[in-house]
Amino acid sequence: MWPRMLVCGATPRWKRSNASPPRDSTSSLAPNYQAFIVFGRRPNGRLYAANDGTISGGEHAPGARSTDDEELAEAFEEDESHNLRPRAGASDSYKGSLRPGEMLSSLLTMVPELDKFANVDLQVVHGTDTLAYTASALSLMLCGFKKPIVLTGSQLPLRAPRTDARQNLLDSIQVATSAFSPPHVELQEVAVCFGGKLMRGNRTQKVNSAAYQAFDSLTYPYLATLGIDVDWNTRYLLRAEGAYKPRFKLDPRVIRIPVVPGSDPRTAYGDLYGRGVRGVVLEAFGVGNLPDQTSFGWIPWLKEQTAKGLQVCLTSQCSSGPLQPALYHAGQLAAEMGVDAGPHMTPECAAVKMMFCLEHPDLALGVPLAGEL
Repeated sequence: MWPRMLVCGATPRWKRSNASPPRDSTSSLAPNYQAFIVFGRRPNGRLYAANDGTISGGEHAPGARSTDDEELAEAFEEDESHNLRPRAGASDSYKGSLRPGEMLSSLLTMVPELDKFANVDLQVVHGTDTLAYTASALSLMLCGFKKPIVLTGSQLPLRAPRTDARQNLLDSIQVATSAFSPPHVELQEVAVCFGGKLMRGNRTQKVNSAAYQAFDSLTYPYLATLGIDVDWNTRYLLRAEGAYKPRFKLDPRVIRIPVVPGSDPRTAYGDLYGRGVRGVVLEAFGVGNLPDQTSFGWIPWLKEQTAKGLQVCLTSQCSSGPLQPALYHAGQLAAEMGVDAGPHMTPECAAVKMMFCLEHPDLALGVPLAGEL
């Protein structure tokens, strides 16, 4: 039997009546939610979570409607080889019950219990606009989890004739369960599966708003490419070491600031620390350069803000390439002020890691946690 799934959506039928829960119910995985159904019979399996992204036929999609979880469950079936495939003639419209802003907190409510299972994988269907942020956050929060967490979504709703949702879903299921079928590749990290590519979650960025190849990993090789076969790059897979030590809190008082020629941050941004901001991801030019003349304001502004306690992480406006701010005078001055200029991270990952390190001061921005550096 195909591994058990939990699907975000409507209240389970047994919760809507006085009936007893099914024998294999795992409602204890999410005690604060009535948004899950369970099907399958194996004690180890998959948690499938969906939010209201494009894949569900969001509000912008003509004819989008909400459906019951039982309807979604019936949309897939097993073949004789226990592979999951869409059921012919099944409804393919599903609108998840979780808003995008609730996805991360909802997942983290469930994840601690998942570690009790020997073999479990988590598949997250997510809106594409913020998927890279969630992937980065999960990778940092769940260090040492050592189980596959695969995020996916789509550029077109599931019910659209030319949707990419079905293929992305099936691809993500295949890589999440790769340890159970030849060549038995064990995925132990948070990854994004989209457009035929499997990418490390904290190295992924959305690069195209109108193409099926919406995401790319410009700073790290693909973990796998999916065509007729799945071509794994096993040498690039993360091999987590040490005990599982989850940390679930973030300090959201962080913003991203690009360095713009001619812009004076004293005028454009002023006293950020005084307004409650505690972290800045400063996106510099090239390898980490920024204007160093006092009249341009960047160095005096950084000196004033860091003296007050503002934490600053230097990244690049380039999508790939090394970060070497020490090559320039401005970069050297920034380093003297305590600006962190470690190895290059994606802006999405840098922002989330800043939130993470502000909440957990014993962690350093420049120390790799989950393959993000």
